[in-house]
Amino acid sequence: MDVFTNGCYKQNRILMITVGIWPDSPLIVKLFARSVILTILCSLLPPQYAFLNHPDRHLNDLISVLIIQLVILTVVLKICYIGFNMKMVQNGMVRMQEDWVILKETPAIDQIRRYAKRGYLISRIYIIFFFCATTQVFFVMPLKPMILDAIWPSNESRPRTYAFDADYSIFSIYENDYYWALLHTLIIGLTLVEGIVAIDTFILIIVEHCCGLFDAVGYILQGLRKESCSLRRNKIIRDAIFVHNRALSLADLIESSFTMMFAFVVLINMILISMTAFETVLKVDDPGELVRFVLFIIGQIAHLFCTSLPGQELLDHSSRVFTDIYNSNWSEIADKEQKLLLFMLMRSMKPSYMTAGKFYTLHIENFKNVLRTSMSYFTVFLSIR
Repeated sequence: MDVFTNGCYKQNRILMITVGIWPDSPLIVKLFARSVILTILCSLLPPQYAFLNHPDRHLNDLISVLIIQLVILTVVLKICYIGFNMKMVQNGMVRMQEDWVILKETPAIDQIRRYAKRGYLISRIYIIFFFCATTQVFFVMPLKPMILDAIWPSNESRPRTYAFDADYSIFSIYENDYYWALLHTLIIGLTLVEGIVAIDTFILIIVEHCCGLFDAVGYILQGLRKESCSLRRNKIIRDAIFVHNRALSLADLIESSFTMMFAFVVLINMILISMTAFETVLKVDDPGELVRFVLFIIGQIAHLFCTSLPGQELLDHSSRVFTDIYNSNWSEIADKEQKLLLFMLMRSMKPSYMTAGKFYTLHIENFKNVLRTSMSYFTVFLSIR
């Protein structure tokens, strides 16, 4: 069974196809999808630069534009990185499919299924959260003045707002064509989120699969408690070593494939959180703008958290193998079998990591450190205001 076509990973395949990063798609389909994504995102540049070209713009206007440009840069970098490293993505997918076939008749398949369902559930929550938040920020909030005019009319029409600071007159779209501008911002917002969730959820499911392999090691070793036959115990240990080696090699593949991409993402996220917090303070007297930038901050923190969470999961599960081996009734088995376990025990003392640029380890503690650093930059921005 192709788990990416009929299994829990179907939604990930569809998302990856739409942004042009599905390895099995024809080259023309991948190039077309990427071209559409990049064209949509770049279409915001002219109206934003036209907005900044007005003589009465200030520092807060520049920062507001830079925030959106950095979000676009993040998505473009992610898609381009995956596009240039498509072979690594394909290798990861092949490894996942091989595990489903090779381990089909072993106890490990139960853990793989459980973690596949878990990856599906977390991915679905992640997708729904970001698409709902995007619709709220880029469509519902700009419509708020017109909704209020219809429900509670006032002597004067409430001013119309945009999700982005942009001057659409450069496209000959003026005040009476407001809904076209609103549609454009909604399309850009959905495109940004589509690029983010397509890549993030793929990394999430491959990490969850790897965690399932690590968890399967302990599950297999539990059989030593019930087995008294030396030959069967030997097979259990060899099966555990085989699954552990596959988990380790997949963890190494994940680390080598995405470490440089994570370096850019973490750096840009840190800058974004600082700038958005600064802009939020500047908008404190404008409730509508304040809510918009607060939602931006929540989205950026959620994105950074979901970048760090898979690293924490991988660290925890790879570390847990040591405890699983220690609790596997190893003292009651033969010396030859103990030596097999010893090698695996020594290797499990070194947990697997996900890093950003080989220097920043992705886990929850460092997530908090990045937030603290962002707040430090935020206070610097305030001091030079």
